Formats: sequence, C-alpha cells, structure tokens
Amino acid sequence: MDTENSERFRNKMKQVRDIYGLNKTDMSRVCGFGANTWRRYEAGKATPESSNKKLIEQTFKPHGMAKLLEMVSDDDRAKMGYRWENARNKALRYKEGIEQKATEYKSKLADNFLANVREGSDGESLPT
Repeated sequence: MDTENSERFRNKMKQVRDIYGLNKTDMSRVCGFGANTWRRYEAGKATPESSNKKLIEQTFKPHGMAKLLEMVSDDDRAKMGYRWENARNKALRYKEGIEQKATEYKSKLADNFLANVREGSDGESLPT
C-alpha cells in the first residue's frame, strides 16, 4: 500500500470506530485480532497482511460489520458491554436502510423498464 492509500485506509479505520462508538481494543475483538493489533494498524505502526486487511474492510460495510459483531465471543461481548449492543444495532439499522433503498431502486428500474417496453422502440405505444 502506498503512503496516500495507507493514510486513507487508516482514516477509514478511525471513521468506522467513531461511527459505531467502539474503541481500538473493541475493534480488535470484533476482528478477532490481538488486543493492540487494531491500534497498531490505525497508528501506522504496522501494516495488515492481506487476510487482516480484508477483515478490516468488512467493517467498512454495514452488512460485514453486522456479521463480524455477531461472531464476537460471549466473553468479548461482556468486556465490550453496552458498546457491543449499540454497535450491533447501528450496523443492523444501516444494513436495513441500504436493503430498503436497494429494493426501492430495483422497483423503480422495473417500472422504467416496463414503461420503455410499452412505449416501443419507435416511440409508439404498444398495446397493453
């Protein structure tokens, strides 16, 4: 990763923590890392290997974050306390919002497609 991309990636790591209200240790738990791994990656003191980078990238997507939060052990959930539940609820709300928008978009696409088919290629309306 070049310096600019590395800095952008680290900024996204901080942004996702802020969005979900989790600290660096919490994020390490969510990803299944050692306690200080997220902290070292975010500070630029270490560079994630490709498998860890892919895990971190999953936290950038609400559906990925929701899945990772569900996989947190009961012991780590207890250590995270209310922050785990708040983060999980946010991820699920964001995910549901995205799914709702996708459904609305698909419906609009289908309506537009049908309207274009009915109009015909020569601009004349087809029988319905």
